[in-house]
Amino acid sequence: TGDFSKSCYGSSVSGSTLSSTCYKADGYTPNPTSINLNPYIENVDGVLKWQPGNFIETCRNTELAGPSLMAAQCLTRDQRLVPAEINLDDHIANINGVLKFE
Repeated sequence: TGDFSKSCYGSSVSGSTLSSTCYKADGYTPNPTSINLNPYIENVDGVLKWQPGNFIETCRNTELAGPSLMAAQCLTRDQRLVPAEINLDDHIANINGVLKFE
């Protein structure tokens, strides 16, 4: 599942939105696409986890720190801001040129 970065390029994260250009199933037609990651990722005491959530409420400075690694600064339960990251390739897929959660 996932592995969007293998068939998408020019990816970036702004807030909770991942934007990219992904190839359609034919392998050569590019399609601009984006997905709101917020419903799928939660900040659990400063750690980003794949579960229904609202991470953007307690995280900031999101960025793509590699082909599929989203980095952010997230609050812990005691209100400390700590670095956090999550590999978007784990659950974000390119389905015929469209970013989808799997």
